[in-house]
Amino acid sequence: MSYFIFISDTQPFFAYGLKELIKGRETKHKVLILNECSKIYQYASVDDSLILFIDLLQALKNDDLIRSIIYDFPNIKLVITYAVYNSLSTVKVQGLKCHYIFHKTGDEEDLDALMKELEENIGETPELDIIKLLSPEHENEFALSPREAELLSNVAGGLSNRVIGQRMFLSEKTVKNNLTSLYKKIEVTNRVEATRFALEHGFIKSK
Repeated sequence: MSYFIFISDTQPFFAYGLKELIKGRETKHKVLILNECSKIYQYASVDDSLILFIDLLQALKNDDLIRSIIYDFPNIKLVITYAVYNSLSTVKVQGLKCHYIFHKTGDEEDLDALMKELEENIGETPELDIIKLLSPEHENEFALSPREAELLSNVAGGLSNRVIGQRMFLSEKTVKNNLTSLYKKIEVTNRVEATRFALEHGFIKSK
């Protein structure tokens, strides 16, 4: 049996920082950074012991794949990592099973405790059922049109204006103008705040 810790994150500096922190601990796991979770299948077998750190944005966009990985690898721990967003407790993942939640701002003591529990209980801890977000009173609060919702989900997915234009059949200038209107409507001023809004209000597009 092999032992792996996989880290997949939209922010490379966090992924590499977490890797260095984990490498400084006494662990029998090999630490690998993946840009795609599907690559787990290239490194691990179903009998291996795995810990997967994946950020909330990736989990939302790849929930079908994550469910498949959990099914295929019984000796796995899934750790959802996230930054501190307002009302983050309301953000849930559709039908996704997860074991642990870890703040990206967590200190080293938090990581020590997490790693100890993960390594001592591989394959034993019950899964937590994380169900889909949004209380009904928030769903129509901002009354976004389907195109506005699509634009917001593309922004939250980290796409450039040029790529968004290609996907939505709009010019780059039109995308920019539409974003200005969208930001005003949802009361944000930039892409970071728009991504935060998308996470909090359920506008992330699932595959």
